[in-house]
Amino acid sequence: MISLHCEGNKAHKSRWGLTTEWVAGLGKKLKVFFDRYSGCFKTKTRNNSEYGYHYMSGQLRMDNERNFANIGREEGVNTQNMHHFMSNSPWSERDVYAQIHSDIKETPELQEGGVLILDESADEKAGNNSAGAARQYNGRMGKVDQSQVGVFVAYANLMKYSVWTWVEGDLFLPEIWFSEAKAQ
Repeated sequence: MISLHCEGNKAHKSRWGLTTEWVAGLGKKLKVFFDRYSGCFKTKTRNNSEYGYHYMSGQLRMDNERNFANIGREEGVNTQNMHHFMSNSPWSERDVYAQIHSDIKETPELQEGGVLILDESADEKAGNNSAGAARQYNGRMGKVDQSQVGVFVAYANLMKYSVWTWVEGDLFLPEIWFSEAKAQ
């Protein structure tokens, strides 16, 4: 979303509510931010942090069709490697969550006025091959349908900074996913 807003007599072009002047330095800020998390994507034999950075960059820069292949193409990295990084690479999401928790704890400005928000988010699915997909309530659609549902905890603090971040999350697995038919 690109819009114009006025400050005094000057009109500033903005994207996602951020002025183009502020966005101009965003690449360097993003790299500094990501460097705190890069260790989360290293395994005993391989450093996959490059793909983590490209994935994050693509998610932020692309307007639509953010899938592994398109992000890989947009970022100029092998699309199969990008898909492998997200689907098969053995890095631990728990390490990412631990770093997020640490960042919140170590930032004095975030110690007051923060709240935790617990919510679910659903995505409609055409088949039942996606993990957790089943006929279940999809709040976004307002009905029971073939969906995949996740449960998330987010941290928000609007007192001194406009900060919100996902701090925990899990895929909901309906009872049918524990049946003998799914065990095969």
